[in-house]
Amino acid sequence: MGEFALALEMMKNGKIDSLHPLQPQRESIQPSYQKKETITVYPVASKASANQPLPSERRNRDGQSWLWLLAGLGGLTAVAVAIIALVLVWQAIENKNTVNTQTAVAVIAERYRQQTQTAAANKESTHPLPNQTQSYTLTFTPVPSLTTPPLFTPTFTQSVTPPPTSTHTPSPTATRTPAPILTSTNAPEPGETMVSGIDKMVLVYVPAGKFEMGTSKEDIETMLAEHPEWKGERFTDEQPQHRVYLDGFWIDQTEVTNAMFMTFIKDTGYQTDAEKAGWSWIFEPESASWKEMDGADWRHPLGPGSSLDGLMNHPVTHISWYDAANYCKWAGRRLPTEAEWEKSARGTDGRTYPWGNQSPNGRLLNFADINLKVDWADINADDGYSFTAPVGNYRDGSSPYGVLDMSGNVWEWVADWYDKDYYINSPSSNPQGGQPGDYRVLKGGSWYGDIRYIRSAYRLGRSPERSSIDFGFRCAFPP
Repeated sequence: MGEFALALEMMKNGKIDSLHPLQPQRESIQPSYQKKETITVYPVASKASANQPLPSERRNRDGQSWLWLLAGLGGLTAVAVAIIALVLVWQAIENKNTVNTQTAVAVIAERYRQQTQTAAANKESTHPLPNQTQSYTLTFTPVPSLTTPPLFTPTFTQSVTPPPTSTHTPSPTATRTPAPILTSTNAPEPGETMVSGIDKMVLVYVPAGKFEMGTSKEDIETMLAEHPEWKGERFTDEQPQHRVYLDGFWIDQTEVTNAMFMTFIKDTGYQTDAEKAGWSWIFEPESASWKEMDGADWRHPLGPGSSLDGLMNHPVTHISWYDAANYCKWAGRRLPTEAEWEKSARGTDGRTYPWGNQSPNGRLLNFADINLKVDWADINADDGYSFTAPVGNYRDGSSPYGVLDMSGNVWEWVADWYDKDYYINSPSSNPQGGQPGDYRVLKGGSWYGDIRYIRSAYRLGRSPERSSIDFGFRCAFPP
């Protein structure tokens, strides 16, 4: 009872607010009008509550506890900062090692790529014989005005075999590693272009379809009426005019240039027929006559002492049919058939020239004009050149498909054997030319020709071994 009385007395005096001696005590909240000092009463653990420290002593102890707590927290913070710093340093070291590793891998990969390219270059130092097959890789460059279709499947097989009766021996060529083939299911658009990955030639697409090949009787009669000095028998091999169907194909936009042919020679060591024979045909303006010139060849177009200075973008000349066929094979292409060449030149509307039926002039082509001193020259025309002109120089003379130089500049070899009666019985679909004989076909006329020879339908037959200062070529490629 004495303890209870003591507790009641303490409650009366405001020292405790609970009758339970073990209940945690709270600070007494005095009314605003009471001037007594607020005292925090701590739990009473036993009867000896009177022996507990005074409140001021407890506040001192509490202050010391907070100081120790703050000191402990500061220490923990310092440790945490140190740990974070160590982690950041470790990550920086790891990142540096990763960068170094990636750099090393990149260097090794680059060395491997260079070694691979070198090995491939060494492997491609030789090229295929004419009777070997080869795949071809091409890079597409769409015409800006046309929509680029998906890639297609270009692949072909061709044999170029000299006639059994010929004694000609083509220069040996070796194998090229087949290139990967691009694939697609859709045909290109008419006039679309692509670029050869081998000689950088631009090729133009000619779509499948029919066209009129040869010259009609009425057109020949009109020409003879305008030029009575011409002989009618010169045009009989262009008759009868007949309709021909061709599959789609690609054809070089221009003639093969001296620069392209030089790449071929450096790559293969090929020797042309003119180089092996030691001579070729040239034209002498002084006498207006043709001459067998010793030392004339593709490197020396006018004979000994001449060179290709300033002529690298002109069509290569002094080329035999075998030289042309070997180049096309090396480039992954082939010589066009006569039908392919003629359709590329005149389209499907039966026009006389690539640009239409307008009379030739110096803006349309390179032909016999005021710059060439011959009797048949058109002295009212000036194409700017006596002999060959740079390829692609006469854009106004473009064919319906965008093929250039199909008239004038140089005669162009095609794949066909020449047969003056071939049109009488030629196939109506994809004709390949006559039976093997003495001559191959050339098309297009040259800087030497007048308006008879620069017509798209005109046919010239010459020995495949023959070379001349006005003989060149272009190649074709089946889709």
